[in-house]
Amino acid sequence: MLNLSDIEYISKKTKLSEEKVYILTEDPKDFNLIINELAKDNLEEGILTISFELFTKLHIYKITLDSKYDFNEKNYVSETISNIYPKLDKRKIENVDIQDSWETLYEPNEDLAKYYFTLLSLFDKSLDRRRRQFPSKNFLYKKALDGFHNSEHNEIANHLNNWIILVKRMKEEYWN
Repeated sequence: MLNLSDIEYISKKTKLSEEKVYILTEDPKDFNLIINELAKDNLEEGILTISFELFTKLHIYKITLDSKYDFNEKNYVSETISNIYPKLDKRKIENVDIQDSWETLYEPNEDLAKYYFTLLSLFDKSLDRRRRQFPSKNFLYKKALDGFHNSEHNEIANHLNNWIILVKRMKEEYWN
């Protein structure tokens, strides 16, 4: 859901009226086309005023401009990151052992897969530190892969490693 700052940002970048932007962004197909066009340009001017959801979507589209991924896959990844990332506590990931028994923690499912995908993509360096009760990257990757395979998003499972690499690159190039 776009907010007023998002509409203003898109309006300024596209040189369309805010009313026209609002109407065009109501249709998902038009919205995807607009985001794809915006991603081709420099995003930085005015970007601090937009929502995290639009910020993430623009950067996912930008990093995948020359890729084979369709709008549905790009949207799914950007929604996953923009929904999961704000809920993660970076200090806990970096400094605290997680007390759950990870080997028995839930059967692989889509929600868990999204969570592990976000950890693997955005907290890669934090996961490198060995901790007594924190699972390995391989364990998290396998659980994410199984979770996406068990969902309706096999395309994410099929491209999981590539998506992790792309999101890491996005973080390094645009989020630092």
